[in-house]
This record gives sequence, C-alpha cells and structure tokens, in this order.
Amino acid sequence: MEDDRYTRITLRLPKELHAQLQTSADETSKSMNAEIVARLEESFRDQRPSKELSEGIEALVAAVERKEAVIDAQKRLLSMCAVYLRLVNERIPHTGNAVADRLTELTREFSDSMMHGDFKAAHEPIVEMVGLGTQLGILDENGKVKPEYEHLRISPKKSKK
Repeated sequence: MEDDRYTRITLRLPKELHAQLQTSADETSKSMNAEIVARLEESFRDQRPSKELSEGIEALVAAVERKEAVIDAQKRLLSMCAVYLRLVNERIPHTGNAVADRLTELTREFSDSMMHGDFKAAHEPIVEMVGLGTQLGILDENGKVKPEYEHLRISPKKSKK
C-alpha cells in the first residue's frame, strides 16, 4: 500500500549526476530517494526568506516611511515659511540702495522657489546673497558671520535631557 503523502515519478538523470547522488547517498547512509528529496528540500529552504530577514525588511520599510513622512512635513513647513517670507518681502519698500534692493529681490526669488518646492532654484539666490554679505563685510571669505555681527546669528536651542 502506497503512502498518500508521496507521489511516484519517473526521473531521468545524466549518468554522471546519478553517480554523484549515489556516492553522496552512500556517504550519508541514505537511500537514493532520500538523498534527492533532502537536496530538493534544501534548495527550496534557501529560497525562503528567514523570519529574521523578513522582520528586518519590514522594519527598514517602516523606518523609510517614517523618514519620508518627516521629510514631507519639513517640506510643507519650508513652503509655509516661504509664503510668510514672501508676504513680508512684499511690504519692504524700494530704498534706491542698489544692494538693499537686490537683497530684497533675491529674497523674493528665494521665497518663490521655496514655495514651489524648487530647492535647486532656491540655491542660486542664496549663493548671491552670501556673495553680497561678503562684499558688505558681514560675512568672511568662507561665508561665516564675522564676530562683530554675531548678534545677528540665531543660536540653537539647548535640548532638554
């Protein structure tokens, strides 16, 4: 009587592979059938991701999704700040001073780019602003605020522990 858990098949193997399987079966004291089944099962076992790997992938995906949510929130905040900057900028009268008027224009370009999420375009006015700050002597040659203008720098808040 045959076991219902198994299916009988006819299998053709190259003679060299048959010999290798027979040698391996003899070395492990298995039947040829048991050797073939063990090797096939092992080949499928290698294809299944381990529980640990699956959990690691799930954790990584969750972390990426959280990071993307934070980045999206930061982009929305930057866009809102740009809107307010633009509103303030529109209320600054032209002074007739070429540098001040150019800074106002650059601020407008920057805020417009940021409102539309075009960070590449927002970079250009900032670079020119730094150049003007250097020309005016507010920034040093590295774009850092000079000591006499440190009062203009916003100091970072200390974190509470």
